[in-house]
This record gives sequence, C-alpha cells and structure tokens, in this order.
Amino acid sequence: MRKRIICFLLCCAAIFGLSACATQPYEDYKTFDNVEDYCSDAQGYMGWDYFSGDVAWYVERLAYVPYYGCYRNKYVQVQGSQWRPHREAEVVLRHTAQRSGNATVDISLKIIELQLKDVPNHYDDDGVTFKVYDNAKNIIYEQELTGTEETSEAEKTLSVKLKKGEELWFSLSANERELHDLTDVHITIRF
Repeated sequence: MRKRIICFLLCCAAIFGLSACATQPYEDYKTFDNVEDYCSDAQGYMGWDYFSGDVAWYVERLAYVPYYGCYRNKYVQVQGSQWRPHREAEVVLRHTAQRSGNATVDISLKIIELQLKDVPNHYDDDGVTFKVYDNAKNIIYEQELTGTEETSEAEKTLSVKLKKGEELWFSLSANERELHDLTDVHITIRF
C-alpha cells in the first residue's frame, strides 16, 4: 500500500511538472524559433501561440488536431513552418517576449505551391500578404508574395526593442483567393 501511494505521488509530481513546462517563462533562452519550437498540442510553448482571424479585429485560438498533426480550424492550418491561410481568416502567430532587450527578428518566407503557367484550367492566384505587428498592433513590416518564381520568396531582418511580456504578431493573409497559398514561414527571434 505504501509503495502505491509513493508511486501515485511521483506520478502526480511528474504530470504537474510536465504541465507547468508549457506555461513557464523561458528567461534563460536567447533564441526563439517558430520551427524548432513547434510543439504539438502545446500552445504557449517558448512563447508561441497559434490563432486565426484578423490581428487588428479579432483572433481565435487554433486547436491542435492529432489526426491531422497540426493546429487548425475550418479555415486555416499550421504545421511547423507550413501555413495555409484562407480568404475568410488569416493565419496568426503571436510571440510573447520571454525576456527584455533588443531583439533581432529574422523572417524567411516562401510560397510552396508555385503557380504553374501554361497549364489548362489553371486559375491565377493573387498571392499572400505577410505582416508583422508590434505590441500595440501597429504594422512594422509588410510583404506581398505572388507565387510566381520571381516573387515567391522573401527574407527580412527587423530590429525590435521588447520588454518581457510584450507581444509580436505575425500574420499571413490569402488575400481574395486561397488557391496556391501554402507558404513556408520561418521566424527566428534572437536577444
């Protein structure tokens, strides 16, 4: 009986320790990467949270769906660096600063599904729009990608001063059509 109680207490302590991991601040870390830090079913891990909607108006937290292996709702989907927006809702990623200081934000974007020219019944797409918002939800960077080979990718480095607890918002919009909008989005924040 005594062994069972000790086992039960150890199991409870382990479960409590694991659940606290996803919400604790990561003050000792100096680099945060949306691809390396992607963790299934762990909203808030390393300061990353996944949403859909419109940053300026309303966002809704995405649920992790184990069957598909990604965060999604009926409109959008996120699996690591692969973001699929919808004309009804943007893919939104929020990073909550885990420390204060000057941060370098490296952004790499690439449309994965390139438009194919000279293909019968192929419809032209209007590309995607990627935006970065500061803590007050002001746009600090905006980039359009059309999906043609010349403008299907972009890279940018931003310098941002952050206080612990402040937020950076990243969004990917499908514009009017979501055809061929699967985009590789890689964001690295270094202090």
